[in-house]
Amino acid sequence: MAISVFDLFSIGIGPSSSHTVGPMRAAGMFAGRLEEEGLLVRTAAVRAELFGSLGATGYGHGSPKAVLLGLEGNEPHTVDVAEAGRDVERIASTGRLRLLGRDLGDAHEIGFDPDRQLVLHRRRSLPYHANGMTLFAYDAEGTPLLEKTYYSVGGGFVVDEDAAGAGRVKLDDTVLKYPFTSGDELLRLSRETGLSISALMLENELAWRSEQEIRTGLLEIWRVMRECVASGLACEGILPGGLKVRRRATAVAKALRADGDPAGRALEWVTLYAMAAGGLAEVLGGSPEQVENAAEIGMEHNLGLTCDPVGGLVQIPCIERNGMAAVKAVTAARMALRGDGRHHVSLDKVIKTMKETGADMKVKYKETARGGLAVNVIEC
Repeated sequence: MAISVFDLFSIGIGPSSSHTVGPMRAAGMFAGRLEEEGLLVRTAAVRAELFGSLGATGYGHGSPKAVLLGLEGNEPHTVDVAEAGRDVERIASTGRLRLLGRDLGDAHEIGFDPDRQLVLHRRRSLPYHANGMTLFAYDAEGTPLLEKTYYSVGGGFVVDEDAAGAGRVKLDDTVLKYPFTSGDELLRLSRETGLSISALMLENELAWRSEQEIRTGLLEIWRVMRECVASGLACEGILPGGLKVRRRATAVAKALRADGDPAGRALEWVTLYAMAAGGLAEVLGGSPEQVENAAEIGMEHNLGLTCDPVGGLVQIPCIERNGMAAVKAVTAARMALRGDGRHHVSLDKVIKTMKETGADMKVKYKETARGGLAVNVIEC
């Protein structure tokens, strides 16, 4: 399967690609489907039901808000973050939803009660994936017009029920200059061409867009990342008891800079560790073998990672995990760069092990808020 860097690093509203971006896109797809099939003007009511992890931890991830914003035609990469909260409050206070248009003149307005028409099922799941949601549309008499089920499969990607079965998701069949399906194949191509991993991936990326488009797109992603980091470090959080404190990440970031260091979902997190470690090793001048080693170290020593948000809040334990991920990625890269790239455990073997470990892990530890910290921490 071919995948572009701009699919891996897409801009979207937070806090979660699978629980915020995905539901917003799914709701937007549903509203768009109503328009395509000529059903929008007949629609008098809609209903959304979130299942599995979306239902169990949706409130902490902003999933209900994302659904409302998606139904109103917002998209994750263009939604006005400053206005989003006010739009959700407007829907709740007025009981009116503007399908496919934030401006009243462009929208089909219907009645909507979030408490009754946006349901989170905390103990029920849909067949194909933990992040499932079903949307319904009805006419003025209550007759069903459309029912669609969507799955937010990670990274903001969404598939509908027709594509959710095994082997039925359409893969990108773009022909790449240097195709590969494993780490071993990637290293072989690097040796044969003499290209670094980043240079080889740039050649593949040119199959989708020009070099100027790639540069412009990457600079835009980098700009958004920097702005998000700056915003996160500057804003204040509220601890139990109403205590307002400046985020300690500011001090940590200053210390890292002074020291010269660069500053899911369990499987997503483990993958992110590996990507960060490998990317840092590449930036620091590591050989392809050292880069692969860094990614392998980052993944190998985080197998079995659980995700058990307290009260369904993505902030606990994810904020601390971000900091630990950065430290671990730096450590993995440094360890790999100290060696010559030769090691006993390959990245391919660790990826296979990671998949098996995730399959063996009990469901209650997979972001369901039914195990781990979620049941052992008393909420304040």
